[in-house]
Amino acid sequence: MKKQILAAVFALAMTAPAFAGSCPLMINQIDEALAAAPDLDESTKTQVMLLRDQGEALHNEGNHDESIAVLHQAKALLGIE
Repeated sequence: MKKQILAAVFALAMTAPAFAGSCPLMINQIDEALAAAPDLDESTKTQVMLLRDQGEALHNEGNHDESIAVLHQAKALLGIE
């Protein structure tokens, strides 16, 4: 039983850095998409930037799951996966 618990804890600990590394990648994708879409309407651009900044703040606080969810919203507005 101890081995199973230890294995589960280890697996969870190994996935956290993977989520943490996803946030900066997604932020860069959003920044690149914004730069490549100069004709994006101001309302959408403002909303994307708010979501992007919120996602970055969540990442910096260590809330990577929430950060990824927010950054996915920004990417969806830009039409990127």
